[in-house]
Amino acid sequence: TMDGKIGHEGFEAVGTPTEKDPLTLNSVLSYDEIKLAALLYVSCHSEFINDGRRSNAGKVTQDKDTIEREGVIIGLIGARFERPDVMEYQDIMITETQNTQAKGYGLASMSSETAAPASDFRRIWREFYEEPRDFIYGDTPHDNKRFEEVTEGIFDHQVMRKRYAISFDTLLLEAQDRASKAGKPAYIHVVGIGLGVWKAAHQQERTFFEAFEGRLRALGERLSHIGVVHFSWFHLPR
Repeated sequence: TMDGKIGHEGFEAVGTPTEKDPLTLNSVLSYDEIKLAALLYVSCHSEFINDGRRSNAGKVTQDKDTIEREGVIIGLIGARFERPDVMEYQDIMITETQNTQAKGYGLASMSSETAAPASDFRRIWREFYEEPRDFIYGDTPHDNKRFEEVTEGIFDHQVMRKRYAISFDTLLLEAQDRASKAGKPAYIHVVGIGLGVWKAAHQQERTFFEAFEGRLRALGERLSHIGVVHFSWFHLPR
């Protein structure tokens, strides 16, 4: 916590009437705040000391002609599904325990003035992702391109693409701006965000690529200084 207390578990109650010291909103972030913070990014110039391979161990390459000497690091945050019922899990996972009317899912559009807190919370995020509805577990349309069965329930790839789009747009537009000011084409080195050990669905990697391709096409002429987009550590035939 902010005052130096340590421990684990219990964060789900932060920011609710049942929160208990030391896990209070004054001392730690709530999951809702973390969800919003994950949409942000940080970028900065950096000097490179090696080729950046995963096993580089911070060793300094002596022959500097074999590596890029400097560049820009852009830090993005992927979706997280480790904790049920919080963060992107709320919007992308469809499960028996989460997706109920009592928790605000599956209800028709209603005024924010008359809606219960749970349904109004769901309305806010539906509108954010421009989705006309969310789903009750067991009432999900049959659409193999959008929905994938996973261990916890059903994974919504359509909303996942929209979540990716936020991060990809910030990456591409930031690279475009920096490259334009430098008078050079940008070489973008992309690694997965929220994939690897964080991946929650078998087809998530393909969804990552499809979303990135979609944003490249959508932004189109605005990306006049994007020269190359290089994807690393992906294992798809395309």
